Amino acid sequence: MDSGIFDMLVDRVINERLDSIVLSNEEYKQAQRDIGAVTKEVEAHGFSADELKLIDRLVCAYTAEGALSVKLSYAQGFKDCVLFLKEIGVIKTE
Repeated sequence: MDSGIFDMLVDRVINERLDSIVLSNEEYKQAQRDIGAVTKEVEAHGFSADELKLIDRLVCAYTAEGALSVKLSYAQGFKDCVLFLKEIGVIKTE
């Protein structure tokens, strides 16, 4: 499979299909509520603007790392599925 097409497929599935699945998941909704509670704690703490920017940069870095991990994991799972389907003869290559 062409790498460009594969990357586009993974991006589309992650950004559209997975989002709808995740957003309807109760554990994810609880995680969002937990984030809201911690956000209120941070806001009440009285950090300076510079400290808040530093915290924001750290959170953004962790978020970017997590998003990349999800994308790489999904892509690898998709590749593994294709290899499995080839091994059991569902997909024929010649």
